[in-house]
Amino acid sequence: MTAQSLFFIAFAGQILLISMVFPQTIVRRMTHVLDNYPPSTHPRLYPRPLEHYEGKRSTYRTLNYVIVAIGIAAFVALTTVDFNRKTFGNTAFWYFLLQIVPMLWIEHTLRAELKLMRELNTRSTRSADLSPRRLFDVMSPALFWSIVVVYLGFWVFVTWFRQFDYPWFGGYQNNLIITAMNVFFASILGWQLYGKKLNPHQTDEDRMRHTRRIAMLLGLVSIAATLYAVMTILLSAAEYREFQPFARSVYFQVIAFMSFQVYRLDDANFDVYREDARAT
Repeated sequence: MTAQSLFFIAFAGQILLISMVFPQTIVRRMTHVLDNYPPSTHPRLYPRPLEHYEGKRSTYRTLNYVIVAIGIAAFVALTTVDFNRKTFGNTAFWYFLLQIVPMLWIEHTLRAELKLMRELNTRSTRSADLSPRRLFDVMSPALFWSIVVVYLGFWVFVTWFRQFDYPWFGGYQNNLIITAMNVFFASILGWQLYGKKLNPHQTDEDRMRHTRRIAMLLGLVSIAATLYAVMTILLSAAEYREFQPFARSVYFQVIAFMSFQVYRLDDANFDVYREDARAT
């Protein structure tokens, strides 16, 4: 199977998975919350009128429909041109950036809702979990040491690979990029652990559960990104650059799949949003 055929299979999967399957699942979860935890029984969950949230759900769904249409148009357009590694790879990259726009919008909207929740939370009685939060409370030692081993292994790989003196190889610039990524991820995790609680009604158990998911996501993405960098370098060295667009599209789908696991509701405590719920 040619590199072009593999790319089209992967790109079709990128359109289907990231802009159809995942958004439809999120819309179903939104609907589940609206139907099972309405303002009449869980008023603290809705700082705005119900119609506001129904509108947000509709907008999110529409945004993804538009992005699917753009993806299909891009797919058809690529079938009419000769295969070019940079053109096909850049298409997968820019389309992925477009695909994550609805989720970034949802995150921005959620933060605005949580800010309004805090402003409306006039209860004077507060409680807090005073137990110290440590890294291994939210990340398993196995995952942590896997990140460390992969990161150090990448330094060894780059040091070894520099001996071949490829003119296109960036050398230790690759390490700086991976290091910056890990520092950024560590800052996100640190903020999740020690930062201000955004949701004034969220229980400490729910917060820690969510932080554990964030920690797992960041750890897995760190490993995936580092391994993807190794694979890209090896494909270039082996003169298989034509397979890089395929690998890039698959990589984006893996990242999206891992990120999607953060948005779960099956174990969330919604009782805190009842009118008579005790302050958290």
